[in-house]
Amino acid sequence: MKVVVDGLSIYYEAQGKGQPVVLLHGWGVDSSNLRAVSSLLKNSAGVRVYSIDLPGFGYSDPPPQDWDVQDYVHFLEAFLGCLELEKVSLFGHSFGGRIAIKFTAQHPGRVEKLVLVDSAGIKPKRKASYYYKVGLAKLLKRLRKTFPAMKNSRLLPQLGSTDYQKAGALRGTLVKVVNEDLRQELSAIRCPTLLIWGEKDAETPLADAQIMQELIAGAQLEVIRGAGHFPFQDNFAAFENILPAFLKHNE
Repeated sequence: MKVVVDGLSIYYEAQGKGQPVVLLHGWGVDSSNLRAVSSLLKNSAGVRVYSIDLPGFGYSDPPPQDWDVQDYVHFLEAFLGCLELEKVSLFGHSFGGRIAIKFTAQHPGRVEKLVLVDSAGIKPKRKASYYYKVGLAKLLKRLRKTFPAMKNSRLLPQLGSTDYQKAGALRGTLVKVVNEDLRQELSAIRCPTLLIWGEKDAETPLADAQIMQELIAGAQLEVIRGAGHFPFQDNFAAFENILPAFLKHNE
């Protein structure tokens, strides 16, 4: 299904009946990445699941300019308004967790429950080597701009994370969102919160989950042994033993 949100054509999937749960996917993927989660919740938690292709991903239009996390929060608020969803539970994986965290902190009355799965939001301490690479990347960018013939030259190395290299038109947005630390927003969250984390996540390490658990009052942390950044893919059996019970709506 598609809906126009603030002038952007947005694709989403909806299934099930009951209290609304909105799924927010990670960077570089789309709603299809969470389809197994959506089916699980529809069948086991008795809820209505909305899974969105965030602007710039899947079948949804890209943002009109470089967005930060706050822009995605405004988008989510507008999306919920278009579907007339006043109060929802939020599920955010990785980048989607950033949006869920900030939305929940700013709109506490609109979020019934919050699930963060290997969520981004804790800015790591940077080593000197990181700033060296950033400086070198900026220099190479200027060289390519000054000398167009060098734009695709293999003589100049491609720097940055895999996400950065694949981001294309969303590179500016990626730079904005990854450099935002959400610790203050975490401390403002008061709704029931479940953290699900892959024990061996190398992208958003387990230490991040422990910080989030400490900052969010009453947060529950469940660690899936042997799983990485996508625990719902690495160990779905363990995942399905945790998630539905938390989101199941008790009359």
